Amino acid sequence: RKKERNYHTLNFWLRNIIRYHLAIVSLSYGIHKLFALQMPFPNLSQLATPLGDFLPMRLSWMFIGYSTPYQIFSGVMETIVGLLLLNRKTVTTGVLLGIGVFANVFILNLCYDIPVKQYSMLLLICCLYLAACDGKRFFNFFWLNQHVQPSALYEIVLEKNWQKILRIILKVIFVILFVAMPLYQGWKMFKEEN
Repeated sequence: RKKERNYHTLNFWLRNIIRYHLAIVSLSYGIHKLFALQMPFPNLSQLATPLGDFLPMRLSWMFIGYSTPYQIFSGVMETIVGLLLLNRKTVTTGVLLGIGVFANVFILNLCYDIPVKQYSMLLLICCLYLAACDGKRFFNFFWLNQHVQPSALYEIVLEKNWQKILRIILKVIFVILFVAMPLYQGWKMFKEEN
């Protein structure tokens, strides 16, 4: 008789790799938009150009760049998704919010022929995959109106002290590299431009 294979450990690491990838991307784009740096305000030459002369991507870049509050709002939402994905207790909320955020990004990229539409679709699929991993809980909570237990999909049991310390050190390094430094660099660039 063939031995049954167990992929729980591989699935755990796959979910976490996807989760951290989504967090990095969300924080990267989000922090850039927080300071209205991704889509600059249209210059005089662009404002004087007839709309029909713009490619769809340039037009979308300009209409988002024209509205600084909308760009900042987009950045806030993407940054919140990234931050929620960093904490095991808030991953579910981050994934659900991420579906909305990345669906919006994907539709914009698709409708305005922005070259990264496939990548934004991949990000949306990653969010949907993480949500599907929690599908039974969502079904019980949203459809059957039942009480559900907290998710244990991202819990890991670390028995040795060095593992716990290493985990904290790695999390701190991650936060410094992908949250604190981008925030500082974004603020610096914002100050230089204004």
